[in-house]
Amino acid sequence: MQITVVHYQKCDFPEIFWLKRLLREIAIEQVEDLSQTRVFPNSIVICKKLDQLRPELLRSISVTPGVILFHISDEWYLDRLEPYRCFVHVFRNYYHPGLRQRGITQFPMGPCRFIGENREIPPVTDRRHRWSFVGNLASTRRPMMHHLADIKPSCIHITGTRGPSNTWLGPADYLQVLSDSMFVPCPMGNVNLESFRLYEALDCGAIPIVERRPWLDYFTQLFGPHPLPSVNYWKEAHPIMISLLSDPKRLYDKQIEIQHWWRQMEAQVADHLSSAIVSVVGKRERVNFAPPVPSRLRGFGEMLKHHNGTALLARSTLTLRRLFTRQS
Repeated sequence: MQITVVHYQKCDFPEIFWLKRLLREIAIEQVEDLSQTRVFPNSIVICKKLDQLRPELLRSISVTPGVILFHISDEWYLDRLEPYRCFVHVFRNYYHPGLRQRGITQFPMGPCRFIGENREIPPVTDRRHRWSFVGNLASTRRPMMHHLADIKPSCIHITGTRGPSNTWLGPADYLQVLSDSMFVPCPMGNVNLESFRLYEALDCGAIPIVERRPWLDYFTQLFGPHPLPSVNYWKEAHPIMISLLSDPKRLYDKQIEIQHWWRQMEAQVADHLSSAIVSVVGKRERVNFAPPVPSRLRGFGEMLKHHNGTALLARSTLTLRRLFTRQS
């Protein structure tokens, strides 16, 4: 089977590589059409800004059989979702409970960088760093650094908050850090608990530690039952790590358990996507939202669920700083 993946916006989409990995049994041809004039039957449209799809294009898509939307980057849950109705099926990242319905497949965002096929994963007990963190100190990351500071040896590489600079690690160096780490704490991303870091850590065989909220167990909603250590507050990660580090057999068994689960999860997601694609080939029936459609207000409320007090304070501080910078 072959399918065309179309993008109508000039942008690099790391999600395409994850899609190709999941659909490895399907031949994928990529097409760029910045004029937004060509529509391909039985294709996948990858899009991060739905409001930039021209009305004429959406009208053409709505009468073309088998066109699937792959909606990415809606981490704020603020995109207007009316264009979903023009497609026979929707794939999307960033799980939203209000979109758990027929015609919409929500799945993990996957890694941004790939460690490579058949690369040997070293046992967690043979790794140099007890834990590592590479990135900026947004949201809940400062408390994470504070509470884990005395667990050594560690590898910490702090980057800037704006575009690439000489403080950034290249992809190969970054993946090597993960491969040398026993634990990889995965604090929330920009505004969402999910981030590429989690999946890159899984690919490298590290033990990720994820965040949850007392009111939102996001990763259980996304994955179902899972073996990933999860914490409400980063001070809870310290005893988890110390306990496992004190027992090398339990530490190694945890790595094996997580790796087995991750392979099964990837295969399950791949099966779901492949089945969805096959089921809509040639179909003209469009996605039909079950009311109520999540509005921007409800989406904003969903985004706020990912925050605790620390994350909200960091977000407010960053927003105010940007406002003052623009005015000065």
